[in-house]
Amino acid sequence: MYEDYTFVVGLIVLFLRKVPVYLWCEATTERHKPGRRGRRVKNLVRRALFARATGFFSPGPDADRYIVRNGGKPERTYRLPHVVDQKLVGRVHDRSNATNSGAKAFAYVGRLIPGKGLETLLRAFSSGAAFSSLRIIGDGPERAELEEYASELGVADRVTFAGFLQPDAVGVALARIDVLVVPSEAETYALVVDEALASGAYVLASSGISEIRHRISSERIGRVFEVDNAPELASIMSKLESSGIPGTAEERMRVVQWWTPKAWSEILRGTLEENGSVSE
Repeated sequence: MYEDYTFVVGLIVLFLRKVPVYLWCEATTERHKPGRRGRRVKNLVRRALFARATGFFSPGPDADRYIVRNGGKPERTYRLPHVVDQKLVGRVHDRSNATNSGAKAFAYVGRLIPGKGLETLLRAFSSGAAFSSLRIIGDGPERAELEEYASELGVADRVTFAGFLQPDAVGVALARIDVLVVPSEAETYALVVDEALASGAYVLASSGISEIRHRISSERIGRVFEVDNAPELASIMSKLESSGIPGTAEERMRVVQWWTPKAWSEILRGTLEENGSVSE
């Protein structure tokens, strides 16, 4: 957004008019940083804007640190989680057998584009001869290459490319899987993690996703693996099949059960009213 001069000029006008300005901030991982060229100017602009902002809304501790690192004040930072549409994804099928050893339904949900780590996922899946099924939900320019790669790895018969699904159908799909795998090389947040938890699924996510350790804080919720580390991911997947999935669907659902549109609006308005930034 800092490249968009209209955004910057708009903020400057608001500052000059002494209008309260709150910024929503999310962190980016180190692998997702821009190159050196232009970074100094962007940093200067960002720090100038942060120094003058009335306050900040942040979805987690990674964003908190980002705000402070760029000159924002921690006492002016307020937690505002992302929203999960419980009507679309808050469906749970019987996962009582998931805690037992045996085949698990693994899945990926997202775009098929560079940087999503899908090659890592396919390599990990191919290393386990006992892994029964992997469903890749989504579409994108890399689909043909990924299908070919699955064939080269000898797992084409166990990997299903489901293509694009409408949001409601994605909700149904999440409710039917045991484990969601999000292998992104770098991701600002990955809302699909929250959506999977809302459906009670276990989540395996890469360390390249911001706020991921804030959400997956226990092995009963999911596991975090290092970016591009197919052997580590394969080992975790194998353990889930041999020993069963720890925790319960209800535990995972509780992580995000209050992250609703209503709660979001109440937190936002309450914070603004407390700081005298809105009036009836």
